[in-house]
Amino acid sequence: MFRLLPCANPWFLVWKSGKGVSLFVVGYRDIHLERYLIAGQEYNVAHQTLTSFEAMLQSVLDGKRDSTDRVLDPLVATAGFAYGELVLDHQGLGQQWKSRLRTFPSVVKQECRRAVLVHRQAYLTDLTTLMRRTDWFKFHCILVEAVRTTLRALFALHEVYYPGDKWLRQSILRFGLDAEVLTSFDRVFEVQGSALDRAIEQQAAIRRLMDLVEGHETGQQWPL
Repeated sequence: MFRLLPCANPWFLVWKSGKGVSLFVVGYRDIHLERYLIAGQEYNVAHQTLTSFEAMLQSVLDGKRDSTDRVLDPLVATAGFAYGELVLDHQGLGQQWKSRLRTFPSVVKQECRRAVLVHRQAYLTDLTTLMRRTDWFKFHCILVEAVRTTLRALFALHEVYYPGDKWLRQSILRFGLDAEVLTSFDRVFEVQGSALDRAIEQQAAIRRLMDLVEGHETGQQWPL
């Protein structure tokens, strides 16, 4: 849920206490995050200036990263805003931005797909090299990076802003990505066997996900 308010200073601390409510505050360079635990449910509350937030949304619509050094992933934050609910929006600015975001920017499709095509061979080569070295920690670092890059593209090609790494399998189901995406995603993380056998199967699964990106034309509509 979003409360969109102009604010001159993004750095402020609000302490709230109450029965059944605990608050954990985290300060980042570009975002102030309050995490509430209410009746066992976690709620994250972020504070940003209106200028910064609008610049971030515009950078996504333009398919370009601005020069700001951010901790918050603009594409993930945009997904949270686009698919979330506005709580307070007295001036109607939030609704205006949500309306603009309803038309998925074709440049985001192109750039996310291009990232997979550019890095595909390097990812696969690195995974093969690391398998031969049995360097499993680094192997899984590269594997996760490759899966994330590829899933960002698959969501974009489906005209969905990347919802982030949390609950990613549930997001694949929620937004109706192709069944083969889910099958290959599960194959990456549910494979059994020795370390080498798992790595071989995981590499095959990420290759298949990349094939789905490579074989998809950016102007094509996926069936819902």
